[in-house]
Amino acid sequence: MENINLKSAIEYLAEKYQLAKIESITTSESTITVECDKGVFNFCSDFSQERCEGGDVPLFPWRSQRRYFEMRKNLLDKIVQDPVGMRIKHIAPKGTNLANILVQEVDIAQWILGDRVEKVFASTQDDYCNAIFSTEQGIKISAEIGTAQTKTPILLHEIIAKTGVITDTAVDTQVEHYPIYLYNSKGTTIYNDVDFELYGLSYDEIAKVRFIASVLAEPKLIGELQKTYQQAKKVYRAAVLAAEKLENTAVLRGA
Repeated sequence: MENINLKSAIEYLAEKYQLAKIESITTSESTITVECDKGVFNFCSDFSQERCEGGDVPLFPWRSQRRYFEMRKNLLDKIVQDPVGMRIKHIAPKGTNLANILVQEVDIAQWILGDRVEKVFASTQDDYCNAIFSTEQGIKISAEIGTAQTKTPILLHEIIAKTGVITDTAVDTQVEHYPIYLYNSKGTTIYNDVDFELYGLSYDEIAKVRFIASVLAEPKLIGELQKTYQQAKKVYRAAVLAAEKLENTAVLRGA
């Protein structure tokens, strides 16, 4: 398939799998709005302000990334059982809003573990945060998030369970690897393409398209996504309060 952009990729998957009849797609820095025969879907990716309210759909592309999907499946299939702890490290490029990172990591943790955070202890300094989350089932999650002078995010997710450990990072990886290398007299060319349907898009763009396609296929997911987002925002607010007081802070319940 020829190289495509994000808009044409959404249209392509929607038509190929008969997910919806697309009428228009508009994009901005923090939103992707899809108008189709099933309605108007405003996917929002900026969680640093009071966005994603009402009828907006929180854009959680990480749920379409293989690394997190397989970690979740290992627990669902009971390949590893009884998680007791989780380690998270997410250092993003400078300029990334800390609230966006925290909402992302809280959703990843809750989605993979199938458990909700109920208490938070956190300390913050500038664009850096150390936090310990306690879930309803007693799982402890240690998180190191922040920003630095890096071109790509530094990521680590590891689950410690009674019967084993799940990690999304190969233990012997020293440098980043790519699917295809082309060596010739002009030097080395690197190709990142791993998705035969969405050739030419970046990993992040592919995840966004796949996530949007999943919502178009099953719009009833929107209600659960909105509730999950509201929960993650409550965890963020509790983390801010915990950092101010330097004490454990409960996550508010209810609407």
